Amino acid sequence: MPNKKTGAAFTSYLDAISTGYIPPPPSAKAVASYLDVLSSSDEIITSTSSSSPSGAVAAGEGALSSSDDELIGSRINDVEERLSRLESSVTSLPDDIASRLVDWQMGQDKKLSDEMEKIMKLLVE
Repeated sequence: MPNKKTGAAFTSYLDAISTGYIPPPPSAKAVASYLDVLSSSDEIITSTSSSSPSGAVAAGEGALSSSDDELIGSRINDVEERLSRLESSVTSLPDDIASRLVDWQMGQDKKLSDEMEKIMKLLVE
């Protein structure tokens, strides 16, 4: 049976590939070697857990209690909320920059027209 951490690592790896955060593996051989590493780590964990007297891994050696699961779930939700806020602020950034540039340009145009009026008055006098 696959380890939860290994499964989560592989799922995260696939998510990162699908979103483009990391490049895809260069060959099928690279994928095969990655899967071999994962399966060998599963075998080591499985043999460790089966060698314990009760047949289960003691708390703190890889097994997660329900409170640990809740804590991890809570942290994941917090990270997802922060990521969502970040994405929305990044999405609104171009509009904010554009409005600031328009405001600045309008201010510059006003200053220029005021200066031109002063020059025209001086020339007419």
